[in-house]
Amino acid sequence: MRSLATPRERSFYKWYFIVHIPVTLFVDSSVVLGEHFPVWTSLVKWHCNQSQDVLLMEKPVWLWWFVLIELVFQLPLFFYFVLNWSILTQPRNSQKRQTFISLIRWYALNASVTTAICIAAFWTRSDITLAHQLQLTLIYLPTFLIPGRLLLN
Repeated sequence: MRSLATPRERSFYKWYFIVHIPVTLFVDSSVVLGEHFPVWTSLVKWHCNQSQDVLLMEKPVWLWWFVLIELVFQLPLFFYFVLNWSILTQPRNSQKRQTFISLIRWYALNASVTTAICIAAFWTRSDITLAHQLQLTLIYLPTFLIPGRLLLN
């Protein structure tokens, strides 16, 4: 996997997964968990007020399913990736390393496809301005491009 070839790239992706844990827990999970956690709810409301994130405000049913998959599949992988990151330094033919890379690719496929669908949802709406569509796209774009790069390499 070329995108994890150098120590600098491995460090970048490790930090990406570390940062993604609280984002998943405190923002994304609000789609599934709703108003059950007041601290999380206020954080999500702040985000929605700042960005007018129509997906998080409206919480369409399809997004609920995407986030449920993120909580059940991706979140445990984030912890696994962070805690076992040293597996990437093992020889390329190591079974542990190959399994690790396979899991990263499955995560990358899931994350990039679901984020692409979210971005497409902004662009199919006629009730938000072009500037708002661009703003929301830029907010979501890293969670498309970063996993997408993992997938393509």
